[in-house]
Amino acid sequence: MRFLTRDWHAGARSDAESEATAAAYSAHRASVLPLLPVRFRIFAETIDIHDAMVRATRLDLLADTLRIDLRAGDLQQGYFDLSLRYGVVDASTIDRRALALIAQDPNAEALYHEVDIAANGRYEHRWLWWPYQELDVRFVEFDFATELRSDRTFQPSASPFVEIVEPAG
Repeated sequence: MRFLTRDWHAGARSDAESEATAAAYSAHRASVLPLLPVRFRIFAETIDIHDAMVRATRLDLLADTLRIDLRAGDLQQGYFDLSLRYGVVDASTIDRRALALIAQDPNAEALYHEVDIAANGRYEHRWLWWPYQELDVRFVEFDFATELRSDRTFQPSASPFVEIVEPAG
């Protein structure tokens, strides 16, 4: 995370520093939103990921894709499944250990995320999770889908973290 860090979330900064950090990210976000791909911009502007829980992840290194399936929402806005698909991912920037920990921890919840522009024609999605884990995804293509759900509960996946590194067979 570049702005909304663990220290910022944990209250390790003064009120003035915390407010300045939030304002700096808000200004940065406003400057990059018009430059993001349409679907990533719509996602960033309309979807609240706070307290989302991982249902499943699939990192396919052969296809250069990452899929993250979440249960998100709250009592006020309602609950929904959120499926994120990142294409042409830079696997060297994904902390696979952190991704596995987040996916396999039934208590993990999304805290904050940052959207940004990365080098080499890529975009960047940075996540801060509870308990403190960070995930950084650099990609070229992005899409998402939502589906309404009646509540926050879901059946945990038998394999919440799947990593494909070689052809099946």
